[in-house]
Amino acid sequence: MKLKTKNKVVFAEFPNRKELTLTMGRLGEFYESAHKHIRNKHFSVETFLDTFMDSDGNISYFSDWSGYNIPGNIVLEFLHIFEYDDITEREMALIDETDEILWDGFDEFCENFSGGNFYLIAYMKGDTDTIDHEICHAAYYLNKDYKKAVNKLVKSLDKDLVDHMAEILIKMGYNKAVCVDEINAYLSTSTAGYLKKRFGLTDVQYVVKDFKELAKPILKEYHV
Repeated sequence: MKLKTKNKVVFAEFPNRKELTLTMGRLGEFYESAHKHIRNKHFSVETFLDTFMDSDGNISYFSDWSGYNIPGNIVLEFLHIFEYDDITEREMALIDETDEILWDGFDEFCENFSGGNFYLIAYMKGDTDTIDHEICHAAYYLNKDYKKAVNKLVKSLDKDLVDHMAEILIKMGYNKAVCVDEINAYLSTSTAGYLKKRFGLTDVQYVVKDFKELAKPILKEYHV
């Protein structure tokens, strides 16, 4: 795992999907899980595995996700709720290195619990598409003007299109509360081919044009 930071965004780069998901899985589900019994709740690694394992013992979760995005206040809340004895070695290493890259000391990190004015994104080395997607999430959290413009764009979309994308996002495992944020990130950074494959969208260039134009300076501003 390698960490960099720019404009209050912490970029966590992982060498492979195994390290990415083992480090970020619980933190990601704590933030935006579609499962109410673990979202914003304290839950064990066993509960995490039980939630995503089918009756034959198969878990697709570890190959489903290529990136994660976590608001800073959620990182701090996770640390506060789970505390030291309930955090895995990988999770603690991530928190320690995030602390080191943002602040001088761990005590100050804890004292800033109520702030969380940073954003953590995680991805595999060389996966530029995921980096762009996650940067849109970071900017949505950190940049009030960008968030306002995004909300206005999503609101201007046909309601059936928004409802269709939201329904698919929820089936994918997203929490309903983050659907606007996700719709923006997908429309801003995905290819037409991907949007057709994932969401069944065709002839959407007229839709994505405004999102991509809005995201262009944001991606330039936040990229490391």
